[in-house]
Amino acid sequence: MTLRQAARDLNGPILLIRTRIQRVHTNSPLSVFGEFGSRDGQLSRPQGVCATEGRVFVADTGNHRVQVFDPEGRFLRSWGRKGELPGEMNEPAGLAVCASGLVYVADALNRRVQVFWQDGAFAGVLSGRTNGPGHFNQPSDVAVSSSGQLLVCDPMNCRLQVFTQDQY
Repeated sequence: MTLRQAARDLNGPILLIRTRIQRVHTNSPLSVFGEFGSRDGQLSRPQGVCATEGRVFVADTGNHRVQVFDPEGRFLRSWGRKGELPGEMNEPAGLAVCASGLVYVADALNRRVQVFWQDGAFAGVLSGRTNGPGHFNQPSDVAVSSSGQLLVCDPMNCRLQVFTQDQY
């Protein structure tokens, strides 16, 4: 397996995404959670992770959903399923949580970024299936800057798009 993405938890350890989530301090994991599968708490090709105080959000790519764990690895909730409707996903890749608590998900094969509240309620979408500004072609990751800008990696269009708060 290859390392997909790492994120720093507010408490310091690095979270590594493989088939399992590992909290790492130096070279040995503090804890490991998740296993291959499609049930709650199980993962299939996770590609993105974001840690906030008290929550670990995982883009569970192969299961077409977002899963949420507590810092000890206990499953809390999930949302999404395969599809194209609002709230449905097709291989979510990266995700980020902004200061207001919204969760941004790079919904790669639906060529959009979906926005959710932390309880999984759908809040909105940035989308488009073209190569013009504000549109995406398989977005792979998202981040929120300290000033609140949303950054979207759009590799199939060979670019990074940056949105101000009033644009999303």
